[in-house]
Amino acid sequence: MRLFLHFLACVLFCSSALAAAEKDTFEDGANAFVYGHYEEAERILRKHEKTQPSAVYLLKLIAILKEKEPAAAFSYNSIVDSIKRGNVSQFDNLGMIARFSGEVSGLSGTRYLQLQTASAKRGKTTSQFQLGLLHQEGIGVQRNYKIAADWFEKAAATGSVEALNSLGLYYRFGIGVNKDEQKAAEYLKKAVLKKNINAFFNYAQMMADKKDFAQGFILSGIGLSMMKKEADKKKYIRMENLNKTSEKKLTPLQQAYLKKFLPSWLVPVLPPNYLNGRMHPEKLPLPPTEMVDETPFMKALKKDPFNNRYKKFSPLMPSWVSFNPNLQINPALAEKVLPTPAPDNPEVIQALYFRRSDPRYIQLTLTKAEAAIPLMVGDIITLTVHTPLFEDDTTKRGGHKHLRNTAYKISFKSPLAGTIKTDNKVSLNPVTAKIVDEDTEAWLSQSFSAYKPGVAYITFMPQDNENGKDAFTYMLKVIVSEGLPPK
Repeated sequence: MRLFLHFLACVLFCSSALAAAEKDTFEDGANAFVYGHYEEAERILRKHEKTQPSAVYLLKLIAILKEKEPAAAFSYNSIVDSIKRGNVSQFDNLGMIARFSGEVSGLSGTRYLQLQTASAKRGKTTSQFQLGLLHQEGIGVQRNYKIAADWFEKAAATGSVEALNSLGLYYRFGIGVNKDEQKAAEYLKKAVLKKNINAFFNYAQMMADKKDFAQGFILSGIGLSMMKKEADKKKYIRMENLNKTSEKKLTPLQQAYLKKFLPSWLVPVLPPNYLNGRMHPEKLPLPPTEMVDETPFMKALKKDPFNNRYKKFSPLMPSWVSFNPNLQINPALAEKVLPTPAPDNPEVIQALYFRRSDPRYIQLTLTKAEAAIPLMVGDIITLTVHTPLFEDDTTKRGGHKHLRNTAYKISFKSPLAGTIKTDNKVSLNPVTAKIVDEDTEAWLSQSFSAYKPGVAYITFMPQDNENGKDAFTYMLKVIVSEGLPPK
């Protein structure tokens, strides 16, 4: 079906008579569709749907592809419904979970239940977990998933790893409890960090179902490394299949991420061979499914920097640039609304690391004494700082305030000459709409261009006069790398 839709897209694309030189042309949208960039294709094609019939057809195809319900979701619903009707054997199809397979009947069964109940009420973890299993399976007691969940909660609180895993599935699918995926993730994560094999599978499956194939691949891979095929062949094959399926569905961005990084939260359970030189910075978020295109603070310099038709750009994925997250923000910014985000803002970090490898126009506001960011050759970055303004003889006669009237002088240096260049033009913009503030403070901005790979330091230093006496010094470390050409 997907191949047919793509073939139809190519036919529609070839039939277009619009000029390719126009920005965001129909051809751009059709090519974006062919390469699988549905969000980008939809954005462009919306501009042409009133004048280009082919755009309407492509938009309908995109809607079909986006709305098509995954078969996995449908099968999950069927399995959960079957479990709620009492078919507990379906638990094994839902995920990997502990089961109770023995018999509890007769006088010995009654005595066993009495002993387990008394022991569980005294807080014994194994008894609490066993009672949860009995109520889950309906063995020796009436089947009741709510009571099972209550006992699993008690067992988890007193140290049962398997109870954590069971609760993860219960909360994910709403069995005996209200469905809560956040709680499900919390329980499964705790079980993974305690090296529970079942939890590795269940959390990997949960991530893969959310299209987070990077974590699905890593989790199932670690789970495989902890298993022996001969010990439980069925479980091993399930984990192996999940691992292979996740690997096949990794997006280019997720593949690029896994070549350099690993999720930091998994470090305590990573086998030594998984590190293999890869980094796991805590401040780097997990990658989204697709590359970050544009944000309010990051825009493409031009639609096609390679003077060609729409291409599929590789992820930039620079190496991690460390920074000190514990530095204090300039106190003068306490009640200010920043014109653009700071370099250590989580959205900025995500955009800079998970972007396409074509030049960008980036706008950031410095807030701390030190910060660090990655750039690529061709990027233009505008840096802004807050500054008080001062009078001099020129401004007293009606002249405009300039850099000399601020608390700063701006410098940049690099061990490799020419890494960063600037036209030295600065701008001063109002901090508030109040006229009185225009004469006392401003946002000071200057733009810099990344010309070649290397390291550069851009500093907003206090003036060598009375104006700079109490100024807050800002220094930004910039590491410039070469962007990858489009595929």
